[in-house]
Amino acid sequence: MKKLIYTAFIVLFAIAGVACKKKDSPAPAIDKNLGFFPLQVGNYWRINSDNYAEIKEKKILNGKEYFHYQALVGGDAFDNAYYRIDGNKLIQGYNFYTDVPEVLIADFNEALDEVFYATTILSNPNNIKITVIEKSEDTMKFKYEESVSGKPNIYFRTFRKGVGLDEKYDEIKINGVVYKF
Repeated sequence: MKKLIYTAFIVLFAIAGVACKKKDSPAPAIDKNLGFFPLQVGNYWRINSDNYAEIKEKKILNGKEYFHYQALVGGDAFDNAYYRIDGNKLIQGYNFYTDVPEVLIADFNEALDEVFYATTILSNPNNIKITVIEKSEDTMKFKYEESVSGKPNIYFRTFRKGVGLDEKYDEIKINGVVYKF
């Protein structure tokens, strides 16, 4: 009889332990106050082990503070860029693909259907036409049109507040907070 009571207590405690197990807390909400492209050393955006980006360091270029953004693309190619936010505009500092010190990537102040221009080649000013094609409180989508060797090149970028580029991430870390999707 003692053995039966002892076994019953063990089973009861096991059931109580499972029933009272703490559930995982919900993921924190993304902080939209961080703007459309949060820049802080340590932030990262991971699609998978072959495709991710990270803010590596701060760096002074031409007397202005930039964040070094390093991305692994396709598992075998690195892309390095330097970004800063100035008046709600995303500015890219010098890179190997341009001969200008800064390139306007996105102007988050612009209204829907507004058009503005960026220059990546000194001999061809305003060579990229940028149009705001979608705008909501939380996202902005831009259309980029440029001529490369006489051929039109069109591409799009969507930015989401508190996240940055809107991609299908597995995991991101923004200002010390990790989000898993």
